[in-house]
Amino acid sequence: MAGRLHPVRTLGSALLVAGMLAAAPVCALELGHSRLVSAPNQLFTLDVGIRQISPEESLSLKVAPAPLSAWQQAGLTPPVDLDSLRAFIERDEQGQVRRIRLSSEQMFSGSVADVLLQIQSDSGQFLHQVSVLAPAPLTVRPVAQDQVAR
Repeated sequence: MAGRLHPVRTLGSALLVAGMLAAAPVCALELGHSRLVSAPNQLFTLDVGIRQISPEESLSLKVAPAPLSAWQQAGLTPPVDLDSLRAFIERDEQGQVRRIRLSSEQMFSGSVADVLLQIQSDSGQFLHQVSVLAPAPLTVRPVAQDQVAR
């Protein structure tokens, strides 16, 4: 019987794990699509959508750019000076959270904006990382007269 599991011990272990999972706080916040709102070489603005959030968690939600040590540990570089980066929670008419907006008074001219947010509510705290591609700058070239005549 060396290779067989004892059914009572296996069931007991499974129930213990299930009980621990049931007792763990459940985060009802689900983040959605993120997009860079600002055009190249404009003041940095990025939106992080909220896909789902409970009313209770909506009341206690706090968002801020993660501290520099967390950025360094993750191997990321803020898109603008970290001290200039601000996070705002935008709500609808009923007070429900709709999105998180990050903004800065500094211009962003990179091709990828890495963002690391520290999100906290009554159900816990976590870091959220997102990387967003900046739209390629549009270049318009005048058409030469000889190309038009062809």
